[in-house]
Amino acid sequence: MKELILHAGVHKTGSTTIQKALAAAPEFLADRGLYYPAMRCGEEDFFNHSVALFTLFSKAPETHPTNVRLGVDINKAKKDYVRQLEDQLAVRPNRDVVLSGEEMSSLRADELTAMRAFLEGFGRTLRVVVYVRRPFSHLTSVWSEKARGGATLADLPYPRSGPERLQDLEAAFGEIEVVSYEAAAANERGLFADFWTRLGRDADDMPAAPLENRSGGDHAVRLISGINAQQPVFLTGADGARSANPARRPWDTDLFLDLPGPRFTPTEAEAGRFLKRLEVDNAWFRERYGEAFCDPEIAFSDPEPWGEAQLAALRDILASAPEHLRLLAYGVISRLEELDAGLLRGVFFTREDRGLNRASR
Repeated sequence: MKELILHAGVHKTGSTTIQKALAAAPEFLADRGLYYPAMRCGEEDFFNHSVALFTLFSKAPETHPTNVRLGVDINKAKKDYVRQLEDQLAVRPNRDVVLSGEEMSSLRADELTAMRAFLEGFGRTLRVVVYVRRPFSHLTSVWSEKARGGATLADLPYPRSGPERLQDLEAAFGEIEVVSYEAAAANERGLFADFWTRLGRDADDMPAAPLENRSGGDHAVRLISGINAQQPVFLTGADGARSANPARRPWDTDLFLDLPGPRFTPTEAEAGRFLKRLEVDNAWFRERYGEAFCDPEIAFSDPEPWGEAQLAALRDILASAPEHLRLLAYGVISRLEELDAGLLRGVFFTREDRGLNRASR
């Protein structure tokens, strides 16, 4: 019996790298008895299956950011995703199939149980592979990604924990394969090589894998968070419904990820209230899986001030940035006490800007 391998994330464990590598090599995979489908939503093809699976099995599919952004008709989308999955899985009976989506690990046990019942109908052996980060590393990386997607650091809760996600996956699927992200990322051939061998394939015969997603440094994430506070990516109506802000889009601030500096780490003021939960999660991982799954230490940051390197890079970024982002960035940076107005004028305003300003007087 052929396998249906579910790569269930979790978030921020190299899922995009795995998805891009599989999606880019359909013929290579076919020659090795594998199939990795695309799922279509409107006019867009998605090789991350999160949106489709979350829409089908979550009790609140309308909350997914992609469904909000695209204004998806949920009932229509569900019917379409069922049809696509039936078509994709039925016509390739002689190949193992991989479905990959971090949002699988966001579903609760009853939602995952419904997903399992649906997928078992295709007559394949189900396997679940899930990568997890150490708890504080996970919180830090998720918060950075949330800021990129439109959140502000002041509003971020404790991410749904690894133990909760794993327990729900186990309740629905029984035995699952749990892998340390840090250990897999240390593989000399890269994280994708770890996943490829878990598919039962040879690491000496695998498709090329792209570089992992960029993660913002401390200056970048804090600047992006400040921009989001001034002008949200998503708007909330009087009825509580979310809609996309036409003046913004998710990840439109990614140009600031090129700012140099240390990796983003929360301060004690931002995340210290979660210290007990981090300790509890580390203890759970230690008991179940060992020290490799635990944070060596939980060290909050003391953010470095903006220096010449950051300001020089920011000036270069702003030279090609949309005007509204330049103004929003100025609104954030101008509030920093360590920077004087004269220095900022050289970063945010070109000679042409200053010439136009004088001419208008």
